[in-house]
Amino acid sequence: MSCSHFMSGCSPSTAAPPHPRRGPARIGLGRPENLFAYGKPTVFELSASYAFGLVKNHPFIDGNKRIGFATAALFLQLNGKRFAAAEVDVVLRTLALAAGKMSEADYAAWLKVNSKRA
Repeated sequence: MSCSHFMSGCSPSTAAPPHPRRGPARIGLGRPENLFAYGKPTVFELSASYAFGLVKNHPFIDGNKRIGFATAALFLQLNGKRFAAAEVDVVLRTLALAAGKMSEADYAAWLKVNSKRA
């Protein structure tokens, strides 16, 4: 029996792994491209834009906050920055971003404070 999602009546052990929903993923990943095309954002603003887009658009069945933060951290690394913050701070700040208690601009400022040149 082949299942595309465990909610279809299949047991979790036979279900396919979670996959992105294409629309929300494109929107989330397109935000920084749009920001870059129409402004002069910093690497931290672009990184925060990736996190915000993925966290708020829910392209995955599960793990959107983890993927959002990981994408932001990877983007910083690819652009010559080393992100270093306590794990508990990462969790609290990313949860705050997801809940709307922290703005994208504040998340960018937090990323900047916790980043150094690689």
